[in-house]
Amino acid sequence: MVLEKKASARVDAAQRRVLDEATRQRRLTRQLEALEKDNFQDDPLASLPPPGPTARLPAFSETEEPGKKRRKTRGDHFKQRFRKNFTTLLEEESELVAVDHRDRQEGVELSLASSLPQECPSQSFQAWRLLLYLKASLGANEDVLLEPYLQSWEELIKFMDSLGTIVSFFTQKIEEKLAVIRDLSLKHSRGSWESGPSGPSGQQIPPTLGLRFGAYHSVRSMVEMELKEGVVNFSQRSQSGCRTLLRLHRSIHWLKLLLAGLAEEPEPDGHYRTPAELCRRAYMEALAPYHPWWIRRAAELVFVSLPERETFLHLVCVRSQREAVPVLHTLIHALTLVHTHTQRILETHNLLQLP
Repeated sequence: MVLEKKASARVDAAQRRVLDEATRQRRLTRQLEALEKDNFQDDPLASLPPPGPTARLPAFSETEEPGKKRRKTRGDHFKQRFRKNFTTLLEEESELVAVDHRDRQEGVELSLASSLPQECPSQSFQAWRLLLYLKASLGANEDVLLEPYLQSWEELIKFMDSLGTIVSFFTQKIEEKLAVIRDLSLKHSRGSWESGPSGPSGQQIPPTLGLRFGAYHSVRSMVEMELKEGVVNFSQRSQSGCRTLLRLHRSIHWLKLLLAGLAEEPEPDGHYRTPAELCRRAYMEALAPYHPWWIRRAAELVFVSLPERETFLHLVCVRSQREAVPVLHTLIHALTLVHTHTQRILETHNLLQLP
């Protein structure tokens, strides 16, 4: 049996139908319409359960039209309310670090303050009272409150008067500077009191009003006020609180260095440096660069007349060098904080070289 060969399904080129442009366009339009109708069919997966307990498949009915806003849920409200950017998180972290540092610092100060004797009889200077005033003078934002600052100096004057009559010559100069700041604060508060709506004329003003509520209540407020009103003179001496404070600030540095020397370890031969040597070294670093030659010569007389180390130990109410070290370190720490805060304020306003 001979099988017939099946004819090829190919269409010869001569038998092909050639479509004109209009027919081709109609076929293309019908195909596009068929595809468009498929977009409006029902979702074949709508009856199936979701793949997970919290998963949600988007339905065909949900469109992302720009004119319509999706309704906010309860979760969206809390997400927006508690959203924090990177800057906010950094600020909160800095605040936490600052609070932790302050808590640790206060803990160290309290532990050191416990080593101070509460009362040392038969003398006017009290180390615990000086520490109390120094800590009270530390204000917010690294500011220094002037009223406890001046009270700290009044206690330091008692300390210096206990060293001999020759030292009293320098304490008188310090008392004059304290009086200048108090008088300036009183005059400024009197002017604000009388010009204010609640300040009746003729009524006596409390002497400490300006140091508590006026522009002279802190170092920063005093500096800003005097610079604003042109009280500070950068070319010649003037009766300003900034210039007077600068002199007290340098003396704080001198006392801090003196106490630091008294807390030092002995020399290799086992002997301690004398207070005269320590006082001279502290003076040459902190005060001598700003004093004329005749004051430097007078200071040498003070160094020679200083008492022995036992007198300094008695002033801080201890009996030995070993007991004096923690007391001195406590006072040095408080003096350093006050000096550092004041230094930054004066340096920020270029007041460290006033004539």
